[in-house]
Amino acid sequence: RYRRGYDFIRQVPRLENVAEIVRLQDDCYFDQHSSGGLPLAAHLLRIARDFDSLLQVHRERHLALAKLELRAFSYDPEALAALRQVVDNHQEYEPQTSKVTDLREGWLLAEDVRTTGGSLLVKEGQLITPALLARLENHFRTSTIAEPLAVLVPVERDLEASPLWDMADTRKQDLAQAT
Repeated sequence: RYRRGYDFIRQVPRLENVAEIVRLQDDCYFDQHSSGGLPLAAHLLRIARDFDSLLQVHRERHLALAKLELRAFSYDPEALAALRQVVDNHQEYEPQTSKVTDLREGWLLAEDVRTTGGSLLVKEGQLITPALLARLENHFRTSTIAEPLAVLVPVERDLEASPLWDMADTRKQDLAQAT
């Protein structure tokens, strides 16, 4: 299925191992008795590919992960655990608009930042760091930046709505009943 990718990559010097991972990705159905000696990278590539395909349909990361976990027997447990960790630690963002003076560290630029004359100052996708914030504020004072800016603001996680919080709560109740 991925023969063309394998053939292309193996021609690149020093990427023979990568080509082999591409070739083996469909051979890595997990067997409880043996992973078949396949490299973990082939398992990771396969699970990432399947996860991406599910995201195209379901759009919600946790739902796509749940679909993969229903087929857990098909994946290497290490690869599935690694994906679960990535999904669980994924930061959600909310699109907003902002003035330059209201920007905060940790936000992402959702669109290019340009002057009112159209000159590009900062490319979209940049994380707002202290240095970038200072640069934008300085440029704003000496020139005109087209506002409002499209940004992505990290969504605060509600720990009380977290399954981990529920587990901790249940354990506290169990301990209280035991004493």
